Amino acid sequence: MTVFGSARPNETLRQVVHVAFGFVALSLRYLSPLEAVLLLLAALAHNLFLIPRYARALWRAEDEARGFSIGIVLYPAVVLGFVLLFLDRPPLAAAAWGILAFGDGFATLVGRTVGGPRLPWNSRKTWAGTIAYVVFGSMAAAGLLAFVSLRPDQGAAISFVGALGLCAVAAVAGAVVESLPLKLDDNLTTSIVVAATLAAGAAIVPAELVAAVPALASRALPAATIVAGLAWLAWRVRAVDRSGAVGGFVLAVAIWVTGGWEAFTVFGAFFVLGSSATRIGGSTKEAAGVAQEAGGRRGFSHAFANTGLGAGLSFLSVATGRPELFRLAFAGAMATAAFDTVSTEIGKAWGRHPVLVTTGRPVSIGTVGAVSGAGTGAGLLAALLVAGLGAGLGLYGTGWIVAVVVAAALGAMLESLAGATLGRRGLLGHGTLNFLNTAIGAGICLAIGAWFGL
Repeated sequence: MTVFGSARPNETLRQVVHVAFGFVALSLRYLSPLEAVLLLLAALAHNLFLIPRYARALWRAEDEARGFSIGIVLYPAVVLGFVLLFLDRPPLAAAAWGILAFGDGFATLVGRTVGGPRLPWNSRKTWAGTIAYVVFGSMAAAGLLAFVSLRPDQGAAISFVGALGLCAVAAVAGAVVESLPLKLDDNLTTSIVVAATLAAGAAIVPAELVAAVPALASRALPAATIVAGLAWLAWRVRAVDRSGAVGGFVLAVAIWVTGGWEAFTVFGAFFVLGSSATRIGGSTKEAAGVAQEAGGRRGFSHAFANTGLGAGLSFLSVATGRPELFRLAFAGAMATAAFDTVSTEIGKAWGRHPVLVTTGRPVSIGTVGAVSGAGTGAGLLAALLVAGLGAGLGLYGTGWIVAVVVAAALGAMLESLAGATLGRRGLLGHGTLNFLNTAIGAGICLAIGAWFGL
């Protein structure tokens, strides 16, 4: 096995280096923020300019083809992002770094070594690798979080057991995203989700969560029973495939348990609107070659991209002491998903003269990043229905309906811009765009709600 000067990619060696860099996170206990930033800038320069000269064995075949390794450069860049994001909270930066290094690295090493059954939604990934991501990622991150929390400027130290709960949730979120068949480099996609999960987890007020446990427990059985029947029905009518039914069941139960039947009803409204819009004009879409794949049956990747963030926001509504703020953000995510799905499907069926959102030039129906009058109008109506339903069920006041609809419209527009630029170049897949879409809508609602004191 040759490292220096070799052009032959070696995945095991690459992952060993990937994991080894994670031990550098221990230094965050001792480094000042400026020193940590300078260290990672040096690592970024090293990976960008020096590795291509002496360690080409770390490159994959596709890196050789393009003459550049995106993943190797993104790695220190993402860790630098962790440090900047958590500038005053180095333990969280260390935890995120640990999940990226040990979770992602061991997922590949174990998946390649053990093999075994493949994930139903991504045949390139194995259950063994996904489990390894969670186990190694959460354990390493918890250790790093507890160790770096011993810094004098961090107040009381965090126990390993206390850190493990937060890190396990973040590792599960990262593992789910890492398992999806996304086209964007997973050093970036998983890291965004892991960092967001850690930030959200740090906002949890344990006393609020403990107080909510009896109510959550009382909802579990009716939620699981009713959602199981609805998931089976959705599978029978071919609205979802098997992975979509199972994944949708988990997400829907999580939303019901944490947000009550009211939040589940809002989620259900999105699902019904999206599924109905998918079936409209089916023959027209098929003739044009723009129909939803698999006969309109959506899988787990679709379910997670559209509602995974919503489930997390629903949980935060009971765990942070700010229920109305996170209910508003949940509705923003669901309304944005409804806007996007309905506008896309109605635009394919009834849209006339679609144009590319970046240039305004006419394009064919179904073009990524295209918008049409019919699709946009239908999307606005869908978002209004979801936003109004949330207010009518008491998740937030009626005065917030406009904020939810505006957030949905902006989220859908920015998603179209991303699709017209990055999506058309193959850098962002459909699932990534959908997740980005809901994140923008939820983020806008969070910002508006926080600004007005929710």
